[in-house]
Amino acid sequence: MLECRSLSVVYGKKISALKDVSLKVDQGEIVTVIGANGSGKTTLLKAISGVFRLDEGEVSFEGGALSGVPMHKIARLGIAHVPEGRRIFSRLTVLENLELGAYGQKKAILDKRLEEAYRIFPLLKERASQLGGTLSGGEQQMLAIARALMAEPKLLLLDEPSMGLAPVIVEKIYSTIKNISRQGLTILLVEQNAQISLSIAKRGYVLENGQIALSGLSGELLNNPLVQEAYLG
Repeated sequence: MLECRSLSVVYGKKISALKDVSLKVDQGEIVTVIGANGSGKTTLLKAISGVFRLDEGEVSFEGGALSGVPMHKIARLGIAHVPEGRRIFSRLTVLENLELGAYGQKKAILDKRLEEAYRIFPLLKERASQLGGTLSGGEQQMLAIARALMAEPKLLLLDEPSMGLAPVIVEKIYSTIKNISRQGLTILLVEQNAQISLSIAKRGYVLENGQIALSGLSGELLNNPLVQEAYLG
């Protein structure tokens, strides 16, 4: 479904954020990219969703090249991006945030998608009239994911969904991600929390200093001594 070939992104004239990065995500998979802070994980997702311009390489989605395609058109192709830090609209209500995820849709379609979002995250229905900025961190993460799902994407890009959350909330978020995947949604997940992301993913990549250092099945990476020492303590 998604293929990245030899991606390179340079900040300014000297800082290489990504260097010759290649990966693929097949239909229905959860694939995770793990790495330390500053390893290039967020840059990778932004390059895929069109926020950042590629200096070299190619991203293809369902066989079509994304180079030069503006990010709003990439979203319409079926790629939804949940950014690091959630980035909800704090001065809008939960309902208004969700409605923006399906902007331009007819009311019947909007209502159907809202019903599905509330089924996945029942708490959001209770908070529908509450301002986004008054939600807890975990609730905001739920809202950010639900807003992305309102677009009915084919591929969901998740950037550090566990960041800043208590372990019990992280478990709930990841349980939901796993359930969403079982319904057929393809997911590319980037995380510093290697243990939990590898536990739900089929395959994984290790990103270090903007380059792919390791890749393989999640079980193989969990048992890899280098991964255990660097990311699993």
